[in-house]
Amino acid sequence: MRGMSFLVLIWFKTLFKRFSYITFLFVSIGTFYTLNILSPLLKEVPENILMVNMLIMTTVVGVIYSIEHNPRVILSINYMPARDWRITILSLLSFLPFPTFVYISQLIDFSYLILSIFLFLGLVDISLFIIIGFIIASVLSPSYGILFLIILLIKPLPKLLPQRRIVMFWIKKRPITVINPLFLWPLGIIFIGMVFITQKVQNTKLWVSPVGGGATYFSTVAVSGDFQTLLLGGIFTSLSAILSLMLPVFFSGAGYLDNYLWSLKVLRGKFWEGFVMEILLNTIFGTAVILGAFTLLKYLGIGSFEGTALVVFLSILTVSAVGPSLDTGESLGSYLLFYLVSVFIIGRLSMYIQQKYLIFMLLTLIFPARVVWLKLKLSRR
Repeated sequence: MRGMSFLVLIWFKTLFKRFSYITFLFVSIGTFYTLNILSPLLKEVPENILMVNMLIMTTVVGVIYSIEHNPRVILSINYMPARDWRITILSLLSFLPFPTFVYISQLIDFSYLILSIFLFLGLVDISLFIIIGFIIASVLSPSYGILFLIILLIKPLPKLLPQRRIVMFWIKKRPITVINPLFLWPLGIIFIGMVFITQKVQNTKLWVSPVGGGATYFSTVAVSGDFQTLLLGGIFTSLSAILSLMLPVFFSGAGYLDNYLWSLKVLRGKFWEGFVMEILLNTIFGTAVILGAFTLLKYLGIGSFEGTALVVFLSILTVSAVGPSLDTGESLGSYLLFYLVSVFIIGRLSMYIQQKYLIFMLLTLIFPARVVWLKLKLSRR
């Protein structure tokens, strides 16, 4: 027991020195703040539907958290048994602030905390926890049980992702990298689901943007308790958030050669020329991916050109500031957390500043953010 106490102490001392964990706490507090603002509207939504959507949000944040804050990696204890209960407890204790802040928003009851614990443990450890959560959830509500069953079925999906995460091609004997489009093929399922929901729901305004996305129910729906419309609208909200969160990863291809061949490129005197070409091609590629998805959504009446432009420039700024790499889980996790914080800040600013001015502000920050990131990379070498 004493050894476990020391392990917990070392774990949290290490975490509080990491910017990514402070960011995670900021996301947790920001979620609480947002839920409090929306509480008059959310209290009109039936609790079982609200619970499903809060659990979906917890799943998304839990996956991001487990990527960035893996105790084995952070504490360099990979030699420990594959399923050591102490590692699981460390992960759970440090993740609890997020579901706790959601719970104290007083929108849902204590069962959310219990289900969130089993949900997170099932994501970071063995699937048995999800099965136990499924049994408990099914007793509370069939819709909760269905959610746990779906999560259990999609948990193996990451194993179906291609091992080749980037694609390299050559221009005038210069290697250029872009993200393998097949790496994020599950986003295609998410996109199809959003299109399906758009055609299915009635008396509901659906919308997507980098600062949210969701469903605005008309009073007749809220009063009548149309279960299908409310549930599908809530799922659409979660899917749109995942789509806006993951599509910007396609901008990150430029970070690969910067990470691994940076010094060689400087010695050859080809750094700036190659740097500009990589940035330009990855920007074109990432923009094309985002425009392809959001333009179709715009034609379905659930998006706008200004919102799409905001996604693009916010994505470029985030990638420039963080320089994520799909080969490094902590790097990808830092990017996702940074993007969540950026979305929260932009969302608050959009209440007072027009989108066109926000776009211009993001554009002016991109180059300084990239320079700062490169300087930090240089200082670490």
